[in-house]
Amino acid sequence: MTPAWPPPRVLRGPPPSTVSHPLGMAVRSRLAHLPVGLLASAALAVPAGVLGAVFAGPAGLAGALGAVAAVAASFVISTLAVAWADRRDPSLTLPVALATYILKVIVIGVVGFAIARGHATWHEVTGWTVLAATLTWVTAQAWWSWHTPRPYVVLPPAPTARRHDPNGDGPPPPGGIPPRA
Repeated sequence: MTPAWPPPRVLRGPPPSTVSHPLGMAVRSRLAHLPVGLLASAALAVPAGVLGAVFAGPAGLAGALGAVAAVAASFVISTLAVAWADRRDPSLTLPVALATYILKVIVIGVVGFAIARGHATWHEVTGWTVLAATLTWVTAQAWWSWHTPRPYVVLPPAPTARRHDPNGDGPPPPGGIPPRA
């Protein structure tokens, strides 16, 4: 009878796609999800560009493609900033992530208000495309997270075998108490 839930995988040493962590742990690269998000954004750019051109002409095409590119650039820049902070000092990860989020919200707000004040016909296409591109990227990253195998437990590499030293310098022999001297 097979178990209903597979047991956790146990690996010795770092998993294949890891980077060194400043605390000595092996962690997955924080950049490994970028190709999936970029591919999903590229796949969205085609229908978004066509719909933008249909609804608002060449300006709609440019607005849709610009929106997809801006959302992808936003996620890439955030990922690079957080990966840099984590590599530098893990305690910087949260402050840098929050700072990039706040900066993105401010930039998006300023650009959104600037676009909305104009009388262009493509600003609605751009707005809807920003929403679609964000949903696409988040969905692609979630799909990647759910489908990328990750070990539940990562053990450090097995120690090299050492002989037992009666003076107490080494580990006791396997399966027993060391003899008294």
